[in-house]
Amino acid sequence: MVPFMPFMNGPGGGNGYACLVMGISAPKRELADLEPVLVMALGSFRVNPEYARQYILRQRDVFGKIMEAGKTLRESSEIITKGWERRQKTHDILSEKWSDTMMGTERLYDPDSGEVYEFQNGFYDRYRLDPNAYRMDNLQPLPDGDHTLWMRAPLDGPSHL
Repeated sequence: MVPFMPFMNGPGGGNGYACLVMGISAPKRELADLEPVLVMALGSFRVNPEYARQYILRQRDVFGKIMEAGKTLRESSEIITKGWERRQKTHDILSEKWSDTMMGTERLYDPDSGEVYEFQNGFYDRYRLDPNAYRMDNLQPLPDGDHTLWMRAPLDGPSHL
């Protein structure tokens, strides 16, 4: 037997092909005399065409079932992956917020450029009293659900003001 799908415990696992490998052998001095008879004996083996046809039909049926199982597994996997990705984005944002809290920082961004800046906590309270006093006068807190902004590496805010 030769493995068709070498993995086990999954759809299609354990399928294989049957191969018949034949050869002739005889003691060195006798091979020349026995070769025609041995070759004729090997030539007498035949695979019944109906047997081969039935085997191919069974394998098509098995493969169809494997494909059905694979489709179901793929659909299930996609549902799980999408849920994970949605959860992951929320989790990523919460992790960044927690990091800011622990570091005593806050993030602001410029809606015009999309750049994110990091400042010490409390800066925005002073900034919004007179934003025109700064070179960048349109800084805003990061929107809670904007994963793209929360994942950007923040620039040093004070050095850009």
